Amino acid sequence: LARFKKLAAGGPSCGRRAQAETPDILNFNRLLPMPKDLLPSRCKDKLDDWIRANWGCRDAMDASLAKETSTTLVYEFWTAWSPPLRLIQRLSTLWTQCHFEVEYFIVHTWISGTARAHKGVLKHNCIDFSMELDEAYRSGRKVPSTGDF
Repeated sequence: LARFKKLAAGGPSCGRRAQAETPDILNFNRLLPMPKDLLPSRCKDKLDDWIRANWGCRDAMDASLAKETSTTLVYEFWTAWSPPLRLIQRLSTLWTQCHFEVEYFIVHTWISGTARAHKGVLKHNCIDFSMELDEAYRSGRKVPSTGDF
Protein backbone atom coordinates (compact mmCIF):
# COMPACT_ATOMS: atom_id res chain seq x y z
CA LEU A 1 0.00 0.00 0.00
CA ALA A 2 2.81 2.41 0.75
CA ARG A 3 4.17 1.93 -2.78
CA PHE A 4 0.74 2.58 -4.32
CA LYS A 5 0.19 5.65 -2.13
CA LYS A 6 3.58 7.08 -3.11
CA LEU A 7 2.99 6.45 -6.82
CA ALA A 8 -0.56 7.89 -6.69
CA ALA A 9 0.59 11.22 -5.26
CA GLY A 10 2.10 14.01 -7.27
CA GLY A 11 1.40 16.30 -10.14
CA PRO A 12 0.73 17.72 -12.59
CA SER A 13 -2.15 15.71 -14.01
CA CYS A 14 -4.22 16.25 -17.14
CA GLY A 15 -2.16 19.26 -18.12
CA ARG A 16 -2.82 21.17 -14.88
CA ARG A 17 0.11 22.92 -13.31
CA ALA A 18 1.01 21.42 -9.98
CA GLN A 19 1.75 23.65 -7.06
CA ALA A 20 4.89 22.42 -5.35
CA GLU A 21 3.44 22.93 -1.88
CA THR A 22 0.18 21.06 -2.65
CA PRO A 23 0.79 18.07 -4.93
CA ASP A 24 -2.21 16.00 -6.02
CA ILE A 25 -2.96 13.23 -3.54
CA LEU A 26 -4.52 11.03 -6.21
CA ASN A 27 -3.09 11.56 -9.67
CA PHE A 28 -4.55 9.28 -12.38
CA ASN A 29 -1.73 10.25 -14.73
CA ARG A 30 0.89 8.92 -12.30
CA LEU A 31 -1.00 5.64 -11.87
CA LEU A 32 -1.74 5.07 -15.57
CA PRO A 33 0.23 7.66 -17.56
CA MET A 34 -1.07 9.19 -20.74
CA PRO A 35 1.26 8.98 -23.75
CA LYS A 36 3.71 11.87 -23.88
CA ASP A 37 2.86 12.56 -27.54
CA LEU A 38 -0.71 13.41 -26.47
CA LEU A 39 0.13 16.34 -24.23
CA PRO A 40 -2.90 18.65 -23.91
CA SER A 41 -1.28 21.52 -25.74
CA ARG A 42 -0.63 19.40 -28.84
CA CYS A 43 -3.79 17.43 -29.59
CA LYS A 44 -6.68 17.86 -27.15
CA ASP A 45 -9.19 15.68 -29.06
CA LYS A 46 -6.85 12.69 -29.17
CA LEU A 47 -5.98 13.20 -25.51
CA ASP A 48 -9.67 13.28 -24.53
CA ASP A 49 -10.25 10.07 -26.52
CA TRP A 50 -7.33 8.39 -24.75
CA ILE A 51 -8.55 9.54 -21.32
CA ARG A 52 -12.07 8.19 -21.92
CA ALA A 53 -10.71 4.89 -23.27
CA ASN A 54 -8.19 4.34 -20.46
CA TRP A 55 -9.59 6.10 -17.40
CA GLY A 56 -13.31 6.31 -18.25
CA CYS A 57 -13.49 9.88 -16.92
CA ARG A 58 -11.51 13.05 -16.42
CA ASP A 59 -8.80 13.15 -13.76
CA ALA A 60 -9.60 13.25 -10.04
CA MET A 61 -10.25 16.67 -8.57
CA ASP A 62 -10.28 17.74 -4.93
CA ALA A 63 -8.87 14.38 -3.93
CA SER A 64 -8.11 13.56 -0.33
CA LEU A 65 -7.00 10.47 1.54
CA ALA A 66 -10.06 9.88 3.71
CA LYS A 67 -8.93 6.74 5.53
CA GLU A 68 -5.73 4.79 5.89
CA THR A 69 -5.15 1.54 7.75
CA SER A 70 -2.50 -1.14 7.40
CA THR A 71 -4.63 -2.83 4.71
CA THR A 72 -6.77 -0.04 3.21
CA LEU A 73 -6.48 3.30 1.45
CA VAL A 74 -9.73 5.22 0.92
CA TYR A 75 -9.66 8.26 -1.35
CA GLU A 76 -12.48 10.75 -1.80
CA PHE A 77 -12.54 12.73 -5.03
CA TRP A 78 -14.64 14.23 -7.82
CA THR A 79 -14.45 13.32 -11.50
CA ALA A 80 -16.26 14.96 -14.38
CA TRP A 81 -19.23 13.16 -15.95
CA SER A 82 -18.52 9.56 -14.98
CA PRO A 83 -16.68 7.33 -12.49
CA PRO A 84 -13.18 5.98 -13.30
CA LEU A 85 -14.34 2.44 -14.07
CA ARG A 86 -11.82 1.76 -16.83
CA LEU A 87 -9.03 3.09 -14.64
CA ILE A 88 -9.80 0.79 -11.71
CA GLN A 89 -10.11 -2.18 -14.07
CA ARG A 90 -6.71 -1.40 -15.67
CA LEU A 91 -5.09 -0.75 -12.29
CA SER A 92 -6.39 -4.08 -10.99
CA THR A 93 -4.39 -5.85 -13.74
CA LEU A 94 -1.23 -3.98 -12.72
CA TRP A 95 -1.72 -4.21 -8.94
CA THR A 96 -3.10 -7.76 -8.70
CA GLN A 97 -2.68 -7.91 -4.91
CA CYS A 98 -5.09 -4.96 -4.52
CA HIS A 99 -8.88 -4.72 -4.67
CA PHE A 100 -10.24 -1.48 -6.14
CA GLU A 101 -13.69 -0.14 -5.29
CA VAL A 102 -15.60 2.95 -6.38
CA GLU A 103 -18.91 4.31 -5.05
CA TYR A 104 -20.40 7.15 -7.06
CA PHE A 105 -23.36 9.44 -7.54
CA ILE A 106 -23.72 11.44 -10.76
CA VAL A 107 -25.67 14.51 -9.74
CA HIS A 108 -26.84 15.75 -13.15
CA THR A 109 -28.28 12.32 -14.13
CA TRP A 110 -29.32 10.96 -10.70
CA ILE A 111 -27.41 7.74 -11.31
CA SER A 112 -25.63 5.98 -8.48
CA GLY A 113 -23.52 2.88 -8.37
CA THR A 114 -20.68 0.80 -7.07
CA ALA A 115 -17.89 -0.94 -8.91
CA ARG A 116 -15.22 -3.38 -7.80
CA ALA A 117 -12.20 -4.59 -9.73
CA HIS A 118 -9.70 -7.32 -8.94
CA LYS A 119 -7.21 -8.98 -11.30
CA GLY A 120 -8.85 -7.34 -14.34
CA VAL A 121 -12.42 -8.38 -13.54
CA LEU A 122 -14.83 -5.45 -13.11
CA LYS A 123 -18.16 -5.90 -11.32
CA HIS A 124 -20.43 -2.88 -11.67
CA ASN A 125 -23.86 -2.21 -10.15
CA CYS A 126 -25.74 0.90 -11.27
CA ILE A 127 -29.01 2.40 -10.01
CA ASP A 128 -30.88 5.02 -12.03
CA PHE A 129 -32.95 7.31 -9.81
CA SER A 130 -34.08 9.53 -12.70
CA MET A 131 -37.39 7.63 -13.16
CA GLU A 132 -38.26 8.15 -9.49
CA LEU A 133 -37.35 11.81 -9.77
CA ASP A 134 -39.47 12.24 -12.90
CA GLU A 135 -42.43 10.51 -11.20
CA ALA A 136 -42.05 12.72 -8.12
CA TYR A 137 -42.15 15.84 -10.31
CA ARG A 138 -45.28 14.65 -12.16
CA SER A 139 -47.14 13.61 -9.01
CA GLY A 140 -46.29 16.77 -7.07
CA ARG A 141 -44.42 14.89 -4.33
CA LYS A 142 -41.39 16.35 -2.62
CA VAL A 143 -38.38 15.94 -4.87
CA PRO A 144 -35.29 14.74 -3.01
CA SER A 145 -32.17 16.86 -3.07
CA THR A 146 -28.65 15.48 -3.43
CA GLY A 147 -28.25 15.99 0.32
CA ASP A 148 -30.88 13.29 0.89
CA PHE A 149 -28.50 10.58 -0.29
